[in-house]
Amino acid sequence: MSVSGFFTDWELDGTVGLIFTLLTAAVGVVYLAAAELGRRRDRRSRRWPAARTASFIAGLAVLGFAIDSGVGAQADTRLSAHMVEHMLIWLAAAPLAVGGAPLRLAFFALGSPGRHRLAGVLRARPIAAISGPVWST
Repeated sequence: MSVSGFFTDWELDGTVGLIFTLLTAAVGVVYLAAAELGRRRDRRSRRWPAARTASFIAGLAVLGFAIDSGVGAQADTRLSAHMVEHMLIWLAAAPLAVGGAPLRLAFFALGSPGRHRLAGVLRARPIAAISGPVWST
């Protein structure tokens, strides 16, 4: 496969690929809806930063590209394509998604009771254990 094939040979990997693509799109829609909900709830009608939204949506787009484009199509048969897929996810999609600050958006969009519940979940011992420095590396 040529390099141009990475950009032109798009395919969904069966039912699982279709479900993944739909879930990725749904996550983007939920993110955009939460940004609008947060603006409506805010007493000063502050908008969620456009740069964060762009970062998160770009992360989802890179993830979709890595999985559904020619990179993902060839990943099962070519080690080089599989490694490119990994690099796109680890070095581009993940930092872009984190740059979108989805947890901060959740706190922005939720009302006071929801923020307290979310904070309680994040402080729970299992969550603290898996998000600590030992598991994060």
